[in-house]
Amino acid sequence: MGQDFTNRALKPITGGDTGSLILKTYGMEALRVAQYGAGVSAVIARNQVKSPSNPYTKMEPVQKDAPLYKSVLGTLFFCNFEIQGGSWTDDNGVVTNFGGVIFDTVLMAVDLQKVIVKTVVQGRNGTVKEYITNGDYLINIKLLIIGANGVMPLDEVSELKKALDAPVALAVNSRYLQNLGIYNIVVDDYSMPQIEGGYNMQQVEIRACSDEPIELIIK
Repeated sequence: MGQDFTNRALKPITGGDTGSLILKTYGMEALRVAQYGAGVSAVIARNQVKSPSNPYTKMEPVQKDAPLYKSVLGTLFFCNFEIQGGSWTDDNGVVTNFGGVIFDTVLMAVDLQKVIVKTVVQGRNGTVKEYITNGDYLINIKLLIIGANGVMPLDEVSELKKALDAPVALAVNSRYLQNLGIYNIVVDDYSMPQIEGGYNMQQVEIRACSDEPIELIIK
């Protein structure tokens, strides 16, 4: 039989009982929150301690690069592209010289594809890769030759064409290319499209590859 609660009188809660009830109801939760908060603070404090082995904790301030020179408009140039002058000799012994040219308005992109032999093995997923060597750097150079207002830059274009037509590797100066270890390029092809409304400007796109000099020893 269940207990009968219909005639049982409700016992009033005294002050002491109220405090006990509050402690039992809220005290442990408050204690848990306080402990959790202290734990989180400790973790954050530990994470904020700089490790002496971390190379980024004592980074020196980066100094700005010095500009190369100023344009006629007063803007600063930090990186340009130069094809050094040179010469080549044809089969008849005729020597052809070409002068060096420097370009301020230039944009370059460099790609590298490694030479890797991939062999398919029966019963094995994927292929077996054999590294052979690094391929040539593929270089795309977009530049702009700008003449005086209303004057086509014929002389500059002619000098550049002599260099691009030379059947030899071209020595180049460029902070961007030298940083990638490229000092000589071989021109694969180039294009010189006209610019609509740009009579005094000649756009040039050069597609080339890197070249490493080879010394042959004849015995």
